[in-house]
Amino acid sequence: MQHICSNLQKKHNKAIFLIGHVNKDGAIAGPKILEHLVDTVIQFEGEKTYSYRILRALKNRYGSTNEIGIFEMSENGLIEVSNPSEVFLTGRNDFASGITIASIMEGSRPILLEVQSLVTPTNYGMPQRVSNGFDNRRSGLNGGEGAWRWGNAPAPSNASTNFTSARTSW
Repeated sequence: MQHICSNLQKKHNKAIFLIGHVNKDGAIAGPKILEHLVDTVIQFEGEKTYSYRILRALKNRYGSTNEIGIFEMSENGLIEVSNPSEVFLTGRNDFASGITIASIMEGSRPILLEVQSLVTPTNYGMPQRVSNGFDNRRSGLNGGEGAWRWGNAPAPSNASTNFTSARTSW
């Protein structure tokens, strides 16, 4: 297979695209030789319910894999999102409580995302921590750090954290 693809590419001086399958674990399915055969391995990431997709390089023989491309799925196909921060922050209320802006780095690209939090009293002995697009353990750490910084004793409260208009796989 490798020999045939290589000869075809050299003979016709054309790029060859091999399209593969990703298994449930997120790894490339099939023999590892396919991954060694190619110069670049890229994959699309995204949720079915969102119109945005991330193009991420998993392998790049000639450059960095720390960069991503963000695209919007439209009726005309994929359209590049040149300023994802603007898209993710559109329509927000600047005066709403429980909302803050977080900056994340994807490669050399800073992206601003809106983070929403809601804290409510719990009726049970063990408060719940629910997060969407955010690590539950980190959510608990942030809540504890906030209570310590402001001098409040941590009361038994439920806490929810959500990255809005954003990815859940980042």
